[in-house]
Amino acid sequence: MPKIKLVIFDVNETLFSFDELEKRFKKVGLDPYYCKLWFSNVLKEGFALNSIKKFVPFRVIGENQIIKMLEEKKIKKTKTNSSFILEGFKKLKAHEDVKDAFVNLKKKKIKIATLTNGHSEITKIQLKKNKLSRFVDDCFSVDDVRIWKPTKAPYLKVVEHFNFKKKDVVMVAAHSWDIAGAKDAGLLTGYVSRYE
Repeated sequence: MPKIKLVIFDVNETLFSFDELEKRFKKVGLDPYYCKLWFSNVLKEGFALNSIKKFVPFRVIGENQIIKMLEEKKIKKTKTNSSFILEGFKKLKAHEDVKDAFVNLKKKKIKIATLTNGHSEITKIQLKKNKLSRFVDDCFSVDDVRIWKPTKAPYLKVVEHFNFKKKDVVMVAAHSWDIAGAKDAGLLTGYVSRYE
C-alpha cells in the first residue's frame, strides 16, 4: 500500500445529507421523492453536455430542472420557489460519520480536499456551518476546469494543485460514476455505500 497523502471527498450526498432539500421540496408543494429525481436529472444533463464539450454550471441546470418540475405540477412562483430550494444547499447537514473521518485523517497528517460538480463557495459555507472547515485544506469545483466529473480533468486538477502523485491520492464518493471517473484518472478510490 502506498502512503496516502491526500483524500479528496465528493460533496453532495457523500459529505452532506439532502434532508434539508427534501423538506424544501415538500414546502413548495413537491413530493420529497422529487428531490432525488431532480438531482439525477441535473447530473444527467451535466453529463450529456460534457459529451458535446459544453459546460453549464450546476446551479443553472439545477434551477431549470426545478422550474420544469414546478411547471409540470402547476405550482406558481417558479423562480421564487426554485431559489428557495437551491438556497437549501447552504443549510445541508453533514452525515454523522464525516467529522470522525476527518479527525482520523488529520491525526495521520493526511490532507483533505473536496471536489464537487457544484460551486466550491457553497461547499465552504457547508463546511463552516457544520464546523468542519478547519479540517479541509482546500475546496475545488468543476467550475475550475469547466468540465464536469466524471471526466479526468477535475480530479487531475486537484492532484496537480497539491503536487502529489496519483498513486498517493484517494477519491471518496457515494456515487459509483464518481468512483469510476476517479479510477479512470488513475486515483485510488474509496466508496461510501449511502445511496447505491
